[in-house]
Amino acid sequence: MTFVTSDKQRFLTTLVGLVLMVLMVAWPTTAPAASAADKTAPAVKAPAPTAGSGTVDFKVRYANIKGTKAPVAEASLKADKKYKVAFMVKNVVNPFWKAARKGGDDAAAKYGVTVAHYAPTQADNVPEQTRLVEDIIVKKDADALVWAPVDFRAQVALAEKANTAKLPIFNFNSKLAGGEIVTFAGTDDFAMGKGIIDYMQKVLNQKGNIIILDGVPGATTAELRKQGMLEELKKYPNIKVVAHQTANWSRAEALRVTENLLQSQPNVEAIVCANDEMALGAVAALDSAGKAGKVKVTGVDSTPDALVAVKEGKLFASVDYSAYVIGYKSVEFAVRYLNGEKIPEQIYLVDYRIVDKTNVDDAIANRKKIGVMK
Repeated sequence: MTFVTSDKQRFLTTLVGLVLMVLMVAWPTTAPAASAADKTAPAVKAPAPTAGSGTVDFKVRYANIKGTKAPVAEASLKADKKYKVAFMVKNVVNPFWKAARKGGDDAAAKYGVTVAHYAPTQADNVPEQTRLVEDIIVKKDADALVWAPVDFRAQVALAEKANTAKLPIFNFNSKLAGGEIVTFAGTDDFAMGKGIIDYMQKVLNQKGNIIILDGVPGATTAELRKQGMLEELKKYPNIKVVAHQTANWSRAEALRVTENLLQSQPNVEAIVCANDEMALGAVAALDSAGKAGKVKVTGVDSTPDALVAVKEGKLFASVDYSAYVIGYKSVEFAVRYLNGEKIPEQIYLVDYRIVDKTNVDDAIANRKKIGVMK
């Protein structure tokens, strides 16, 4: 697997790429059909495709597709040429992005295209990711860009540069606030935030003190999940948010933040985290404080580490939505577009569900099947 960076970061990124090659060597190379990629049946259905729930002002435009070919069946899809797809994620650390890249690689292998992986060497770094995209544009180094932007507002101007250069954008996971894209693949994060609180209010019997840990400010997913949580909490006045702070999607930062918050807020019943890395950091802090298992911690992504923690009873629950399928479908849409097909779904939303001890074995089996968990 190749990770491409700006010239200043090339050395560090090469080292990261070599490490990831070692970690990913055991993954299968045979791609399952996209429709069968994720056999986990969600318990919570995502809403019909929309421009986005919540109060975020999305002004993104969807490209006027001028394809003349009718879309072929997924099983028959093959690239007309050896296209190159740039696959841009936010970092090389979070297992969510590893699953998304795996989905992109499997789709590329199935449809006969090349995928080049790009990511900032410093996690969620806007200037570095911006430079990487600019390099692709200037060097004309790809036929399509599959992109999860770090900052959905600040990078609109970058999307417009790609539009001017006629580089088609296949936006995934974190919806851009503006510019023009061909497709968006992701989930409804606002609805997900509401769903997490709805689940927890039942667990807490509609009362108790909770802490909320948010993701990186400027990330669509972080903002919408937070909005959904706060909106749903209005229904339950006896659930008190005693602390609300960002931990920037980071396990290490969540560990530090939670340790500090437990000093000032020792009487909490639950810690609700916007991703699993932060949830696992909170679990570690609770363990150090001698409160392991006494405070219910929830996360999002159902990463391998999180699923193991749920099975072991360390993490109370996680939200499962398929990064693998999102990555897979984004590459599939790129191939269809480059082949001149009409794109049937410009907004593709995956379902989500809550994973806890009652269904964690099913989620683990799914991850093993698609090759992102041993």
